[in-house]
Amino acid sequence: MSTQTGTITEVVPHVVFNASSKTIDFQPHEEIELNARAPSRQSGRAVSEDEAIKLTKDTMFKLLSAGFSFFFAGTSDGCLGALIPYILRTYQVNTDMIAVIFAASFGGWVAAALTNSHLLKYLGFGSILAIGACIQLLAHVLRVWTPPYALFAVSFFLTSLGQAYQDSHSNTYVSGVKGAHRWLGFIHAMYALGLLVSPFVATPIAVARPDRWALFYGFLIGLGVINIVAVLFAFRDSLKVIHRAEPTVEGENTSRGKSAVEEIKETLGMRALWLLSLYFFLFLGASVTGGGWSVEFLVQIRGGDLSKMGYVPAGQNGGLFLGRLLLAEPTKRFGERRMVLICCILTLAAQLVFWLVPNIPANIAAISLVGFFSGPFFATGISVGSKLFPKRLQPTALGLVFALAQAGGSLFPALTGVIASRVGVQVLQPIMTALLVATGITLASLPACELSTTLEAHPGPTPPNISQPKAPTARRHSRSSSTNVFPAQLLSELKAQSESIVAGQLVAAGGLPSSSAVITDDNEPSSDTLVPQPTLATLYAGFQESIDSSTSTSSRTPTAAPYIPRRPSAEPLTTGPMSLGESGSSSGGGPDEWLEMAKKCKYLPESDMKRLCELVKECLMEESNIQPVTSPVTVCGDIHGQFYDLMELFRVGGGFPPDINYVFLGDFVDRGYFSLETFTLLMCLKAKYPSHITLVRGNHESRQITQVYGFYEECQTKYGNASVWKSCCQVFDFLALAAIIDGKVLCVHGGLSPEIRTLDQIRVVARAQEIPHEGAFCDLVWSDPEDVDTWAVSPRGAGWLFGDKVATEFNHVNNLTLIARAHQLVNEGYKYHFKNAVVTVWSAPNYCYRCGNVASIMQVKEDLQPEFKIFRAVPDDQRAVPPGRAGRGEYFL
Repeated sequence: MSTQTGTITEVVPHVVFNASSKTIDFQPHEEIELNARAPSRQSGRAVSEDEAIKLTKDTMFKLLSAGFSFFFAGTSDGCLGALIPYILRTYQVNTDMIAVIFAASFGGWVAAALTNSHLLKYLGFGSILAIGACIQLLAHVLRVWTPPYALFAVSFFLTSLGQAYQDSHSNTYVSGVKGAHRWLGFIHAMYALGLLVSPFVATPIAVARPDRWALFYGFLIGLGVINIVAVLFAFRDSLKVIHRAEPTVEGENTSRGKSAVEEIKETLGMRALWLLSLYFFLFLGASVTGGGWSVEFLVQIRGGDLSKMGYVPAGQNGGLFLGRLLLAEPTKRFGERRMVLICCILTLAAQLVFWLVPNIPANIAAISLVGFFSGPFFATGISVGSKLFPKRLQPTALGLVFALAQAGGSLFPALTGVIASRVGVQVLQPIMTALLVATGITLASLPACELSTTLEAHPGPTPPNISQPKAPTARRHSRSSSTNVFPAQLLSELKAQSESIVAGQLVAAGGLPSSSAVITDDNEPSSDTLVPQPTLATLYAGFQESIDSSTSTSSRTPTAAPYIPRRPSAEPLTTGPMSLGESGSSSGGGPDEWLEMAKKCKYLPESDMKRLCELVKECLMEESNIQPVTSPVTVCGDIHGQFYDLMELFRVGGGFPPDINYVFLGDFVDRGYFSLETFTLLMCLKAKYPSHITLVRGNHESRQITQVYGFYEECQTKYGNASVWKSCCQVFDFLALAAIIDGKVLCVHGGLSPEIRTLDQIRVVARAQEIPHEGAFCDLVWSDPEDVDTWAVSPRGAGWLFGDKVATEFNHVNNLTLIARAHQLVNEGYKYHFKNAVVTVWSAPNYCYRCGNVASIMQVKEDLQPEFKIFRAVPDDQRAVPPGRAGRGEYFL
């Protein structure tokens, strides 16, 4: 991190890790294996196969129940096309009035989208599914006795409302199951099966008793009862009412109504929501329009027999059923986007046959092919949504997507009916064709995301030729020049800068223990002793160090990589509550007891520390990549293991949470004497007051960096093994990438990225991974503001230097007033950049116990005007120093 008088440089090294004799090569771009969690607790990324819900017997019952609910919904929706001619004749209305039914259906989906978040605050998952099932049953009970047309139309509002509750939550659950692409294909195939079965039941009843066609709804009443029973049995573990004393979905005890509204606002602000909604809007419009009006088209235009044409939608739905079952696996294997675009072209070709060939058998075959090739469309959309939306927002986001999609499913059939009443039902064909073309275009425009969530083993980097080493920053320019704020003409110039800068700063390319960078001061001479710097060959080789997590002592297993020796371990520390031999025993307490111990600069017993890590990880899983924060709040910069200075920070800030709300901008560990105790205190506060403290990830919350700058060795020394270090690293993986105060002040550790123009692009970053060497994630924790025009190569070897134009444009595009960040030592405690567009906050006074700087915290009031409080380091006689560490700045690199 740069200072005004010198530089400290750091870079992410390559780490080889050994656990229980199984070597894992942590690559910067690779998602790492974590403990399995229910997907409803994940946020901000797709669920990996290892994290997905396992296929236990209870899970299978839930999948079958979800599948049956979709079958029930399909039978309800699939009968409308066959019954429209009888509805028109019984109620003596024209096709204009059919639009009322579609409008009522749309209203039900909108109502569900607006109430979903509120229900989640008060009801368990199973309770909402049960309510949806009951509402659908009520709707069919109203229809069976052929009520007045107004009440008949209202029943479609109830049907859609119930379906929306069941569909959105079932999709969310199934998208987190292992092999989700198959199970999404299954439940949506069940919907198509319902569409297929429904006309075969509805048409005979209507033909036999044209005046009593509504008796068909007695069949749906029976299915509705089975649906309710299945939900109550399969989801019995989540049939509950959430009382105010319990934590809500976000783990907070705040007003649930306000929280729900904030969730809706956050969801509506996501650009991906509107793009995916447009895709479903057009696709569902084409699907429902075709299914609803094809019978009338064949009867009026092709001269078909009504008693026989009523079965034609079954061909389309049969094709849809087979397409969703048979094309799910090929779509996954050959690429979702590619396969769906191919299927879209084939669907359009079949539609043209339906339009242009005046032959009923050919039309029926074409309709069936339209259904078959459109099979993957819906499940693929859900799969994409599960990757674009944070898990905690998925029920709300999917509910809104379905509501807006239903607008297409309601608008276009209604529009077709209105036009058909004036110019004839032949208008169906150009409308269908246009919708399919627009669907394909929209699909091609959807944002790219991780469409495959399987964890793969990535090979390690190939070491360059030792005699002619390759400059490690060459990879920094593999970025696409089409990035909207990264001028392509700068690439060659930046490459030349990169070569010259890195050649003079090998430290920035590796940051290994055998290298050193010395902070110089204009008033002080530089250090006379420099540790020899490593060669590029050793930097690429990475660490030999390996850790056996299954024993109480560390073991070092040789690997093929050249060995880079570590510093000798420090003497055993005794500042904790127990000796090393007692570190495995539990204190028998909980968060309250742990917090009191942590405030005394005592580290917890090993078992308690692991429990604390699990609690905090569960809290973090429910947070967004950009965690919303409400003012007033206090923003704090780097801490770096300076525990006693952290306690001074809380004193200056006005106290601990919940009296004061805090946002910490990362770099909690490394370099200081008490990284373990510092991070323990922050985790205890997070576990006890999750809504009053937000922890943002810094570049030091990394397996790679902590093995170099002290935290790993501190855990190893205090506990006698690396198990606690590994648990803390898993917590690192779920820390938020940023926070945003009242939607106006963005808080991030490092800075901006050429790959990020909007906040939505941060929201879809997969954060549960080791910090990569490059890309958007890397830049958020490594970049720095600098007096450059737009972008320049960072001397750190990771991240970028960004200038005034970049910061000003980013704030304008995202409607921000300020970017608050840390990452750089500022002697005065804080520093504004670019006419107050960016501010650096530094909260580690007398950094590394030798810099002599002051520190600051930034208090943001309701008017969003920041105020800074300056504080100095705790005097030496008021802080403890671990034995053997006095006067040693061994991590000061």
